[in-house]
Order: sequence, then structure tokens, then C-alpha cells
Amino acid sequence: MSNQLSAFYASLAAYWVSAAFFFFCKPKRGRIILSLLWLLHSSFLIQRYMQAKHLPLSGLFEPLNFFAWCILGILVINFDKLKTIVPGLCVAGLLLLCAAAAPKNIRALPAALDTIWFELHVASAFISYACFAVAACASTEKWGLKISGWGLFIFTFSMVTGGIWAYLAWMDYWVWTPKELWSVLIWLYYATVLHAAKLPTWRKHVSKLLILGFLLLMFTYLGVGLLMKSSHPL
Repeated sequence: MSNQLSAFYASLAAYWVSAAFFFFCKPKRGRIILSLLWLLHSSFLIQRYMQAKHLPLSGLFEPLNFFAWCILGILVINFDKLKTIVPGLCVAGLLLLCAAAAPKNIRALPAALDTIWFELHVASAFISYACFAVAACASTEKWGLKISGWGLFIFTFSMVTGGIWAYLAWMDYWVWTPKELWSVLIWLYYATVLHAAKLPTWRKHVSKLLILGFLLLMFTYLGVGLLMKSSHPL
């Protein structure tokens, strides 16, 4: 096993050990523990980048790792604002379990993906996904809405850079693929939730709506990507 994959499997194990540790204990130095875990996972991504010569964002294995890494980063930054980080760690751990089952070979980027706009598009997309994931796991509705707002802002940036990438690759800003259509539905859903949360009749349902939104997001990413034809790599 290569050093690179050793770092991946060590990260996978550490995520679940940390989730169990935080479930049974409330360590005073929890942020330090999470930061060390984030650095461990970062070491894998850096090794992957150095070997592939591009950001690890293609295929299935690399994006799932980047997704989990973004979730952990948000948990580290907002550690003091969360009553519990266990749900977020479990989501990240499940993503890494899925990554463990995916092909791990490094592939050269096709010409259509070998551009900074692809990297900006995909990286910002997964950062927004991570925001939505942590929002779904948030213990307070107010904080869940705040991180969802940031997620929507970054998701909007991802859609804009995706349009630029599409134009450079296919001379068209919009090519009517299922992934694009579902992405618009996700954008409209979160925009609606953020506005509806200001209404008293909907405010009490915010937590459920954020969980539903994340489930729809995962279907858009994995379900649509795997089951329907798309210009996206997944």
C-alpha cells in the first residue's frame, strides 16, 4: 500500500474514532483534536495533488475525500458554536467509507477539465455542499440558517464558474444536463428555505427542511451523477 493510501485509510479510521470519542466524551481540547485530524486528512490530499499534478477533484474517490475534508474544516472553524460535532463527523466518515469503495487510481484530466474554471467550479461546489451538510447537522436553527446562507452564496459562485467552464469546454453556458437542472432546483430550494424561515408558520420546520435539503443535494450529486448522463465527471 502506498504512503498516500495509508494516509487515506488512517484518516478514515480517525474520523470514526473521533466520532465515537466525542460521542462519549466532551474533551476540553476538542478543537485541537479535530485540527490534528484535519491535518492528517490534509496530508493525504497534498500527496494526491503532488502525484496527480492537479487538484484532487476528479472521479469519485477524490471529490468524496475533498467533501469530507471541507466538512471537517467547517467543524474546526465553528467548534465553539456547535453543541455537538458527532453528526457532522459521521456524515464525513460515511463519505470516506463510500470513497473507500471507489476506484483509487489517478487519472489524467481530459482537456475539457484541465482548466482553472473547472477547479474553481468543483471546489466551490463541495465547499457549499459541506456548508449544507453541517447546517443539516446543526443543533440550533439560527446557526443552521446562517451556515446555509453561506452555502447558498458559495453555491451561486459555483454555478457562475460552472457556466464559464461550460462555455470554454462546449461553447455554451448551459447545456441542459440533468445535473444542471437539479442544481438549479437545489439553489431555489435553499433560497426558499432561507426566506420562508422568516415566517412564523415555517420557522419551526427549519431543521427538517435543512435535512431534506441535504438529502436532495446528495441525490443531485450521487444519484443524478451516477444514474443519468451528464457533462459532469460524476
